[in-house]
Order: sequence, then structure tokens, then C-alpha cells
Amino acid sequence: MDLIENIGAYLGLAAFMGLGILALLYFQQGREVRRLRDWAGRAPERAAAAAAEAEAALGADEASEEEPKGPSIGERAGARWNALTARLPGNFGEHLPAPRWMALIALGIVLIGVGVATGGFGVVGDDEPAKEKGRGQTKPEEIDVAVLNGTAAAEGEPGVPGLAAKVGDEVKKLGYEVGPVSDAGAPVTESVVMFDGDAEAEAEQVAADVSKQLGKTQVEKMSSAIRELANGATIAIVIGQDDSGI
Repeated sequence: MDLIENIGAYLGLAAFMGLGILALLYFQQGREVRRLRDWAGRAPERAAAAAAEAEAALGADEASEEEPKGPSIGERAGARWNALTARLPGNFGEHLPAPRWMALIALGIVLIGVGVATGGFGVVGDDEPAKEKGRGQTKPEEIDVAVLNGTAAAEGEPGVPGLAAKVGDEVKKLGYEVGPVSDAGAPVTESVVMFDGDAEAEAEQVAADVSKQLGKTQVEKMSSAIRELANGATIAIVIGQDDSGI
């Protein structure tokens, strides 16, 4: 399961490494192209030197009136590209796009890779913030919360003294409107957050916010007995015996 959850990060890392290798090959190709460009650019000079030596050997009386013009920048680039593709096996070089298209293709691959990498790394870290955005649509001060002590050993007996007030203070610090704080009237094995009406989303929000004090707490529909003790509060935190030692 962990591997499946982290597959986006692994794919992003692999794409990033692949882009690094592609960039290295691209720069190496550029170095080779520059070497070929320099070699092709010196061709007219070599030809002129050879012609001068031939004329001197034959005892020519007149020098050439016009120096041969070297190839243009475009011609030199074309010569470099042709020389580079000629070194490839078979006719593979004939199917390669022009250098400017190669540059555009490389740029597109880099942009796609960056998008995949950032998106891949975001998959792992984005799940929890998304959940946080889905929660908390109701402001805490708009939610009334009753805190009831259900840690009594038997029905009719009081629970752990002061426990409901202690939890109520923590709930108040979270910004909620605290309603009745009293005993639940009957022992409860495990703590639970109850909701009245259609306030289930608010109950989930309260349960998540008090998880630091009570741990992971179940959310249930409010019973008639708890509704009477809650005295109009839409949410009731019933502290169970499992949290009697907090």
C-alpha cells in the first residue's frame, strides 16, 4: 500500500533523473556540433592556403584578384549537421529533424518532465491538506458542544471528578461554543462524539480537533438520553472509560 501511495513520487524522481541524462546528452551533442562548426569554418582557409601553395609552385605571376568567400553561417551549420548525421549508422541521420526542431523538442520534454516531477511529488503531500480543506466549513464558534462525563463505574454514579470540565476547557480553547458540562448519567466504555439532526459534518470536525486529547473518536447519531442532557447543543462529546486517565 505504501508503494502504491508513493508511486507518484517515484515516477517524478525517475522523470527528473531522465531529464538530467537527456540534458547531458544534449549538451554533449552541442559540443560536438560546435567542433564540427569550427572545422567546417576553417575549410575555406585550408583551401586558400592549398591554392596559394599550388600557384607558388607553378610560378604564377598574378595573385587571385578576389579572395574566395567563406560559407555563410547557415551553410556552416548545415555542414556541421550533415557531418554529424553522416556519422550515425545506416540512414538514421536522414530521419532526424533539423537542429532548431531538436531544441524545441528537448524544451518540450523538459517542461513535461518538470510538470510530472512536481505533480508526482505533490501527490504524496497533498492528500492531507485536501482533507483539511474539505473539513471545517463551519466556524468553530458557530458550533455548540456539550461535554459529558461517562467514566462512571456504574449507572447513577458520578464519573471521574473534573474530567468533563477539563475537556470542556480544551474544547473552548479550540474556539467552540461550550454548552452543558456534566455527567453522562451512565457509564460509557469508549469516548464518542454524537451529533443531532444533520450535523454529522460538524461532529467529524469536532472529533478531529479533539483527537489530541481523546485520540481517534467514533462519531454517532445522538441518542435521546444524550440529547436531553445536551440541552440544545448539536454536538456532544461523551468521555468514555477509556479516556478516564487523561
